[in-house]
Amino acid sequence: MSSLARLVAAAHVCEGASSAPCCVCRQCKKVLAHSHPDVTTVEGDGEIVAAEARRVRADAWVKPNEARARVFVVERAENLNMHAQNALLNVLEDPPGSARFIFTTENPPALLPTVRSRCAIAVFAEGGPPDGGANYDLKLLDNYCAALAGENALALFESAHALERIERVQMEAFLEDLRRVLHASLLGRYGAEAQGAPSGFGTLGNLESTALVRMYDRVCELIDDCGRNAGVGHVAGALALF
Repeated sequence: MSSLARLVAAAHVCEGASSAPCCVCRQCKKVLAHSHPDVTTVEGDGEIVAAEARRVRADAWVKPNEARARVFVVERAENLNMHAQNALLNVLEDPPGSARFIFTTENPPALLPTVRSRCAIAVFAEGGPPDGGANYDLKLLDNYCAALAGENALALFESAHALERIERVQMEAFLEDLRRVLHASLLGRYGAEAQGAPSGFGTLGNLESTALVRMYDRVCELIDDCGRNAGVGHVAGALALF
């Protein structure tokens, strides 16, 4: 199981008092040690056939052994064949209250639209800013991240307002760098190695994981908006409301 999938699985069974996963409670430790009886991994090294999907579907109705949930992690879900995906549709549509499903894939379009529509999608991608003409003053990113970390609404508004003066391609680069900062912050928040932030930038580890996920999702939406020719002013205005 990948490190990120394991951390998300741990969050579903964590019994710590603070933000999940705490990575120190008994449940988290078992998940991280690959020994939790309520966490099942389907390895997608080769084709995942309908019989395997039906086993997952049946096991989902079995009550957890010791945790509050049973978690099923399907690695490289693009290797689920069409029959296997169809076999999972009903349990994804109306799952038992104690069942959680995590699909990891580098090729989301390989999953049927009926499967994707039943899932909450989180994108964790690596990469740098767009090439060519995308340079911008990194002080803009530094100021914006400082305002986020300090939860300072006025500073956030001022730093977002300053972004209205940059070009679209620079805004795209800024958003990509901000996404990388948030991605690194999420990895660090979940106990993984915090990597991927632009050189010279730290993380926003003081923020709660729920806030980081919300911000990450919103930045991904704004990146999509830029691809649909949203104006720089529109994006800057959205950034002021974080």
